Amino acid sequence: MNPIIRSVSRTSCIGLAVASLALAGSTQAAVIFTVSDKRIDNAARTLTTSEGNITAPADIGGMVYTISNLDLTSVGGTATETIVFNVDFSSVGTSGTGVQFNTFGNVSITGTQDDQIDPGEALRMDLTLNTGLTTFNTSNISLAFTQIEVGGFNSGESELWTLGHDDGPETALDVKSVTGLSSSFLSIGDVFGDVNLSRYQIEITAVPEPSSTALIGLGGFALILRRRR
Repeated sequence: MNPIIRSVSRTSCIGLAVASLALAGSTQAAVIFTVSDKRIDNAARTLTTSEGNITAPADIGGMVYTISNLDLTSVGGTATETIVFNVDFSSVGTSGTGVQFNTFGNVSITGTQDDQIDPGEALRMDLTLNTGLTTFNTSNISLAFTQIEVGGFNSGESELWTLGHDDGPETALDVKSVTGLSSSFLSIGDVFGDVNLSRYQIEITAVPEPSSTALIGLGGFALILRRRR
């Protein structure tokens, strides 16, 4: 073959491979959705998700959330994927003997006042993906708390509580909710007054699997390298 023609063909193959990889990257975006768990007066519960169907137990132990019929075809999965994750609560303060749903349906610490998180008490929340029950590639899934809401404020009382998460502790004064979080664990420690956890939101991100288009592009590169030997 004419060296010039061979060079042009090789360049075309490289361009095709690069174009294929670029196309794969531009057509596949991560699927991001939310799960919200809220307890309100009289222990009523609102459990919602922006994608798929979600179920969870109504007790405080190891909360296991199951999202089914989740469409992840855009990131290389199927239209009926399942994601299972846990939210575990624990008492980590200097006082308090356990964690419970209080009479209003919110999460509180068993101790000084069972309906509240009191001075010296702290509530920790840990978020983990259940890799044994999740059907989509678990290495392509990330989870984080993105919002919490606390209640139980007494009139005229100044509440000071802390949020401990991956990039260090934060302090909030006179607030009922915090957004923009991104952490796999949180802790609420009330050092003045009494509060309880009434709502939390979790964001789940499923990133693309290697697509067939990308594999074609890689195959083109492999062919080029083989021809050069």
